[in-house]
Amino acid sequence: MSVFSRPGTETRILRGTCADPTIRDEVAGRSCGVVLLAGDPSVRAVLADLEWAEDGAADGAVVGLDGHGDKTRPGVSEALTERFANGSRLRLMGQVGTAACLRASAT
Repeated sequence: MSVFSRPGTETRILRGTCADPTIRDEVAGRSCGVVLLAGDPSVRAVLADLEWAEDGAADGAVVGLDGHGDKTRPGVSEALTERFANGSRLRLMGQVGTAACLRASAT
């Protein structure tokens, strides 16, 4: 895990995977304003990533999901569609290349 922050600010950048217990411990009890997801493109892994991001996202947070619409990683789009169908506070704002831009609505 790498942690980056600017002195005197509340901004922190954590680099690692959401499956990493160290990352999970670091963000436990916090609300994140920006979450970027790029990892295992299997449906199961993306669903787990989306659930984790949704749980930790502050109201109005932006969630970036890499691989959406990428024909070589169909599991990403499939998982996002499934998450939306089963109820999610994440809403699709748009797409840039193969990255979905999502916003977390109030719970």
